[in-house]
Amino acid sequence: MGQVLSPKLEQILREQQITETEPGTILHDFEAFLEFIATNQIITSGKNHLLPLACLALLNARMAQPIESRLKRPQQKSYPHLHGLYLLARATGLMRVQKHQKDAVLVVDSAAMESWIGLNHTERYFALLEAWFNRASLEMVGERSGWGGELQSRCLIIWQHIPEKGLKIDKSREQSVRYWELHNLALMELFGLLRIKHGEPQQDKGWIIDCIERTEFGGALLSLIAGSRSMEEILEDLFREDDEEASGEVVFNAYQELLQPYFPEWRQA
Repeated sequence: MGQVLSPKLEQILREQQITETEPGTILHDFEAFLEFIATNQIITSGKNHLLPLACLALLNARMAQPIESRLKRPQQKSYPHLHGLYLLARATGLMRVQKHQKDAVLVVDSAAMESWIGLNHTERYFALLEAWFNRASLEMVGERSGWGGELQSRCLIIWQHIPEKGLKIDKSREQSVRYWELHNLALMELFGLLRIKHGEPQQDKGWIIDCIERTEFGGALLSLIAGSRSMEEILEDLFREDDEEASGEVVFNAYQELLQPYFPEWRQA
């Protein structure tokens, strides 16, 4: 089922340039994340092999827009942007867990990295988008999950709950935002789908969100992706178990036929 976009939405897509910092900072931050993993021996934390406490603040400082956490003992999910980047690194196969003596360490996969280096900014952006929407599983970060493609559906639901005028986050809405899962909001910000105003840091709290707004690019892109699939396909994804982790090479082209007319720089997967 194809989606016919309005001329305005088509223009938004065609005029959007993909750079390290546009439409969001996902490429800048993902490269900073990979470089940190590649140049440091990161001994994983816990049975789910997450980032250790000692490196969280250092890695957060390398982000284009670091958050200030005032939690006494923050965990990886206390930094939702890092949590999301970790998820993408695992879903693309660019990062994997490797045994090292009695420990498990995070390493950058050389074969996948060789493929990644050959991609331009546009190709990297959409490879990461597909990894997030279609390949990522919450089991990769130690949380219960069983639905393939569920993160795309969750993000579409988040989008539908953001009014055109934006959503002010007060105490009555804090719980709703956490139900959406903060790493999804963080990734939507990094991909430029949402614009999030960060609030003032508070004692014993992590990321404070003041206001969430839609972006025009996010509206155009999500309208195209959501409208390109039938309800049967969406339901099939929701109930398809797919927790297999990518490995060895970066090949993500599920959206290429759909999006290449608007982004001719997308030449390879």
